Amino acid sequence: MKIESEYRAYLEDLWKDYAPDDLKGIPLVFEEQQLCQLMTDDDREGVDAAFKDATEQTLWERITKTNHKDVTFYKGLLQEYTRDLLMVMREDFLEEIIGHHIKKQSI
Repeated sequence: MKIESEYRAYLEDLWKDYAPDDLKGIPLVFEEQQLCQLMTDDDREGVDAAFKDATEQTLWERITKTNHKDVTFYKGLLQEYTRDLLMVMREDFLEEIIGHHIKKQSI
């Protein structure tokens, strides 16, 4: 998904600029990658099915002009999916930064 790759690139740029001094030059590792992948695999199927319903208009939907319900459902599902995905990525990013600070303070 395009927004996922753009957000990942954004977080990686932030990491390059704001990583703790002792971690500069070390690539950002998203530890929650598997959780993110599991979430997206399950939800992506629902989003894909909703997209199909929204883009295909049956004869009955043309006559009654009710395809807008499918489109509205798809947009809501896509928004929820995107929000959840970006939240998981953000949490993982914050854990990387905060986790390293905690480890350094306790040493």
